[in-house]
Amino acid sequence: MCIRDSHKGYPLSFLVGEQHNYLVDNLMNKYRRMHNIGIIKMGVAARGVIKVLKNNECVAFLSDQDAGKDGVIVNFFGRKASTPGGAGAFSYKLQSPIIMVFPIRNKKGKIDLYLEKVDLSGLPDDKDTAIYEITQRYTSLLESYIRKFPDHWFWMHRRWKSVEDKSCPCIQ
Repeated sequence: MCIRDSHKGYPLSFLVGEQHNYLVDNLMNKYRRMHNIGIIKMGVAARGVIKVLKNNECVAFLSDQDAGKDGVIVNFFGRKASTPGGAGAFSYKLQSPIIMVFPIRNKKGKIDLYLEKVDLSGLPDDKDTAIYEITQRYTSLLESYIRKFPDHWFWMHRRWKSVEDKSCPCIQ
């Protein structure tokens, strides 16, 4: 589905980490507030996320970063990648859907938002295995959009750094 209006009619909060540079952090949060985006700080995330989801509101998780030793190891572009499992864990616990949003520039130079619902059917009963499967499914969906629109994915961070670091306890 493609939409052209931002989040009109859908209350939205971002799960955010604090930026090292407080000026950048303040600026980013200022822009979020200007666009009526709620802010859930990482340190107290569980309580805030549960509250927002139970109110039938939306929470944005940015799950394309290396998650270090706490991540869920899934396949991303044919390589193992430590991936944040928070979206999968909340989805599993609260039976919440995951809808991924992809901003894609169209031929007129405007941004279209493509929404894709992650298929959560047929999940295993085991909690850890289900969270792994959900995380793999949304990572695979992300990969499919990057393959369709490679010019839209600019990432300066080392996405696979934890699995490249043989001392990381996340790799067995």
